[in-house]
Amino acid sequence: MLSFFPKTRVLPAMLTLTLLLLVGCAPQIGSECASDNECPSGARCDLSVEGGICTVRGCRPGECPDESTCVVLDRHTSFCLKSCESDDACREGHRCYEAGGQAETDYCFSAD
Repeated sequence: MLSFFPKTRVLPAMLTLTLLLLVGCAPQIGSECASDNECPSGARCDLSVEGGICTVRGCRPGECPDESTCVVLDRHTSFCLKSCESDDACREGHRCYEAGGQAETDYCFSAD
Protein backbone atom coordinates (compact mmCIF):
# COMPACT_ATOMS: atom_id res chain seq x y z
CA MET A 1 0.00 0.00 0.00
CA LEU A 2 1.34 3.48 -0.93
CA SER A 3 1.65 6.14 1.68
CA PHE A 4 0.58 9.68 0.77
CA PHE A 5 2.02 11.23 3.92
CA PRO A 6 5.26 12.50 2.32
CA LYS A 7 3.35 14.12 -0.55
CA THR A 8 1.01 15.95 1.83
CA ARG A 9 4.01 17.51 3.58
CA VAL A 10 5.64 18.60 0.32
CA LEU A 11 2.63 20.53 -1.01
CA PRO A 12 2.30 22.92 1.99
CA ALA A 13 6.06 23.54 1.94
CA MET A 14 5.93 24.41 -1.76
CA LEU A 15 2.97 26.74 -1.22
CA THR A 16 4.75 28.49 1.65
CA LEU A 17 7.91 28.95 -0.42
CA THR A 18 5.90 30.33 -3.35
CA LEU A 19 4.11 32.84 -1.11
CA LEU A 20 7.38 33.98 0.46
CA LEU A 21 8.92 34.53 -2.97
CA LEU A 22 5.90 36.52 -4.13
CA VAL A 23 5.92 38.72 -1.03
CA GLY A 24 9.67 39.27 -1.31
CA CYS A 25 9.24 40.43 -4.90
CA ALA A 26 6.30 42.72 -4.22
CA PRO A 27 6.87 46.31 -5.31
CA GLN A 28 7.67 48.80 -2.58
CA ILE A 29 8.12 52.54 -2.28
CA GLY A 30 11.42 53.24 -4.04
CA SER A 31 11.11 50.32 -6.47
CA GLU A 32 11.97 50.80 -10.13
CA CYS A 33 8.89 51.12 -12.36
CA ALA A 34 7.62 51.99 -15.83
CA SER A 35 3.94 52.49 -14.91
CA ASP A 36 1.66 52.92 -11.89
CA ASN A 37 0.64 49.24 -12.21
CA GLU A 38 4.13 48.22 -11.08
CA CYS A 39 3.84 50.12 -7.76
CA PRO A 40 2.12 49.21 -4.50
CA SER A 41 -1.50 50.21 -4.00
CA GLY A 42 -1.86 53.97 -3.60
CA ALA A 43 1.60 54.72 -5.05
CA ARG A 44 2.46 56.22 -8.42
CA CYS A 45 5.38 55.70 -10.78
CA ASP A 46 7.37 58.92 -11.08
CA LEU A 47 9.14 58.72 -14.43
CA SER A 48 11.13 61.93 -13.87
CA VAL A 49 13.68 59.72 -12.08
CA GLU A 50 15.79 57.42 -14.28
CA GLY A 51 14.24 53.95 -14.22
CA GLY A 52 11.10 55.35 -12.58
CA ILE A 53 10.43 55.29 -8.86
CA CYS A 54 7.36 54.18 -6.93
CA THR A 55 6.31 57.00 -4.61
CA VAL A 56 3.36 58.69 -2.95
CA ARG A 57 3.08 62.41 -3.63
CA GLY A 58 1.67 64.92 -1.19
CA CYS A 59 2.53 63.00 1.97
CA ARG A 60 2.77 64.38 5.49
CA PRO A 61 5.22 63.10 8.11
CA GLY A 62 4.03 59.79 9.56
CA GLU A 63 1.72 58.99 6.62
CA CYS A 64 4.02 56.91 4.40
CA PRO A 65 3.86 53.11 4.07
CA ASP A 66 6.22 50.91 6.12
CA GLU A 67 9.88 51.06 5.11
CA SER A 68 9.46 54.61 3.71
CA THR A 69 9.59 58.20 4.92
CA CYS A 70 7.97 61.47 3.90
CA VAL A 71 10.50 63.85 2.33
CA VAL A 72 9.22 67.45 2.36
CA LEU A 73 10.89 69.64 -0.26
CA ASP A 74 8.72 72.73 0.32
CA ARG A 75 5.22 73.44 1.59
CA HIS A 76 3.69 72.23 -1.69
CA THR A 77 5.98 69.32 -2.57
CA SER A 78 6.51 66.09 -0.64
CA PHE A 79 7.12 62.45 -1.53
CA CYS A 80 7.29 59.09 0.26
CA LEU A 81 10.73 57.60 -0.43
CA LYS A 82 12.38 54.39 0.76
CA SER A 83 13.98 54.66 4.22
CA CYS A 84 17.62 53.60 4.60
CA GLU A 85 20.57 53.49 6.97
CA SER A 86 23.25 53.13 4.29
CA ASP A 87 23.72 53.10 0.52
CA ASP A 88 23.53 49.29 0.62
CA ALA A 89 19.79 49.53 1.39
CA CYS A 90 19.13 51.48 -1.81
CA ARG A 91 18.69 50.15 -5.32
CA GLU A 92 21.49 50.44 -7.88
CA GLY A 93 22.07 54.03 -8.99
CA HIS A 94 20.56 55.43 -5.79
CA ARG A 95 22.18 56.42 -2.52
CA CYS A 96 21.11 57.00 1.07
CA TYR A 97 20.71 60.72 1.87
CA GLU A 98 20.69 62.13 5.39
CA ALA A 99 17.29 63.40 6.49
CA GLY A 100 18.65 66.87 7.24
CA GLY A 101 15.35 68.18 8.60
CA GLN A 102 13.37 67.48 5.43
CA ALA A 103 12.51 63.87 6.30
CA GLU A 104 11.85 61.74 9.39
CA THR A 105 14.63 59.27 8.50
CA ASP A 106 17.39 58.97 5.91
CA TYR A 107 16.05 58.12 2.46
CA CYS A 108 17.08 56.61 -0.90
CA PHE A 109 17.10 58.72 -4.04
CA SER A 110 18.91 58.92 -7.35
CA ALA A 111 22.66 59.48 -7.01
CA ASP A 112 22.66 61.68 -10.17
